[in-house]
Amino acid sequence: MQHANVQKFPRVREVLTRLLFAPEEEASSSALSSSSRATTPTAGIPVHLSVISTPSDRYYALSPRDRIDILYFLCNLANSSKVIHSHMEWCEEQLTALRKEKIEINRQKKT
Repeated sequence: MQHANVQKFPRVREVLTRLLFAPEEEASSSALSSSSRATTPTAGIPVHLSVISTPSDRYYALSPRDRIDILYFLCNLANSSKVIHSHMEWCEEQLTALRKEKIEINRQKKT
């Protein structure tokens, strides 16, 4: 949660709430049939999220926009990590070395 603050991920609280809590009526109906899950909450009707759930059970209920926002945030977080950053630097160094080698090979071909 340290990285997912409101400045970096404005809807973090709402998304986490939707991932960690299920609506009361959905929890009681899921015991009857797990195949009757709605993909989006009913528009315009406030949903009371009070039943503790797991992200794997609730991910389906997120809007496509929320799913994209999560992926965008995670990609940015991964790109800013030291491991990824150092790997990218290593790749740039390798590319520079290969370009120099290509130039040298092309010079040798001309002579």
